[in-house]
Amino acid sequence: MNKFLNNALKEIKTITDIYDWSVVGFESNNIDTKRIYIEGIIKIKNKKGIYKDKKIITSSLIKINNRVIKTRTNKLYKLKNINKEYREFLRKNDPSWNWKNPITL
Repeated sequence: MNKFLNNALKEIKTITDIYDWSVVGFESNNIDTKRIYIEGIIKIKNKKGIYKDKKIITSSLIKINNRVIKTRTNKLYKLKNINKEYREFLRKNDPSWNWKNPITL
């Protein structure tokens, strides 16, 4: 395999869908540093091929592109269905909230 193809394959990362998500942590040590964490449900396939729900909390977010987030541990998640209570909270408290770009750093 040539070097270009080998390097391209290393760059491909799996994007895990995260459902019923909400922001559960927000820290700001100074103006330049914000730490945002997401809680949600991911689907895990067991040895029998059956998917099970697993509740997770991500490491802090470092990059957001629309509904795809990248965490400090270099994992990628796609934000799917937002938690209903969290969505209502955002609608009431943040009039500029946009479901297409639900999180900003």
